[in-house]
Amino acid sequence: MKIMLIGSADMSGKTIGGQYEKTRLVYNFLVKEKNVDVIFCNMFDIGRTIGLVSSVIKDYFKCDCIVVITSTRGTKVISRMLYYFQLFRKKVVVYLIVGNQQSLLRALPKKVAKKMDKVYFEVASMQEELRDKFNVGFFSNCKDIQIECIEHMQTIPAKICYYSEISYRKGFDRIIHALDIINQESIKYELDVYGFFSTDEKEMKKYFESRLYIHFKGIIKREQAAKILSQYSFMVFPSRHKLEGVPGAIVDAYESGLPVICSNVGFLPQVVKNSETGYIFKNEEQLIEIMNNVYDKPEMIDELRENVLREAWVYDIKKSIKRLYIDLMQMK
Repeated sequence: MKIMLIGSADMSGKTIGGQYEKTRLVYNFLVKEKNVDVIFCNMFDIGRTIGLVSSVIKDYFKCDCIVVITSTRGTKVISRMLYYFQLFRKKVVVYLIVGNQQSLLRALPKKVAKKMDKVYFEVASMQEELRDKFNVGFFSNCKDIQIECIEHMQTIPAKICYYSEISYRKGFDRIIHALDIINQESIKYELDVYGFFSTDEKEMKKYFESRLYIHFKGIIKREQAAKILSQYSFMVFPSRHKLEGVPGAIVDAYESGLPVICSNVGFLPQVVKNSETGYIFKNEEQLIEIMNNVYDKPEMIDELRENVLREAWVYDIKKSIKRLYIDLMQMK
């Protein structure tokens, strides 16, 4: 079976991002499947739309199936482009949705939606919302889960981490403001920050000034993430981004046995199960309250670790790839 994979990935692993990571993982695992030949149309290398069109035209008639992994803008462009191609010759086309694209998919013209043989979502409730418009499936954000025996150490001050884009959109300032209040009388928490700066880099870097309990640690490679994250008490994911689906950072945290305290935006409340794999907060006051409670009662976090490790297996790519392969064979 020949599969054309359309997505964007820096195969060197140097460029960080949910779509890049998911595409790279899917490619690396698809090529391992027996009797599969993968033609990779990598938008990261192609760049311009005209280059994408010419690349797809070149390989469209060579393949049996097309797997599309795109963010919102990519889905909008490629779904329409493949609609016109399929008027000339029908191919099996499936989409692995990155993040929360509900409003975009709901707005797609019916004729375009009908040419999508199956659409895989990262969270079960996404499927239910769009079951009336698409043939839906489940393919979450994922990784090659490798759980090792991990012993989490309690420290004073407690060591916690932030692992995401360092930006207002991702709520970096929220954890800083919370720590400023919590650490007023004595330093209860030290925060290690992993990630990359975005367009508001200058503003975000100010938060590292004059705060001895905040440490910038750079970028983590995902294959090293579980080992690094396992040294912390918990992770804080305070995003404001309303299109959050299943962040790779949370999958990495689960693999390391690390509970997550996260905001109530997008689909995060379905990824982090309140009082089971972490805690959900609605505002900064609740974040401060949760962190103070956890500091006073560390068992609030320690009792969640077994649940977290079990939850990690939901995001194992080996299961997802096998399911995708069987679906493609049946649809071909």
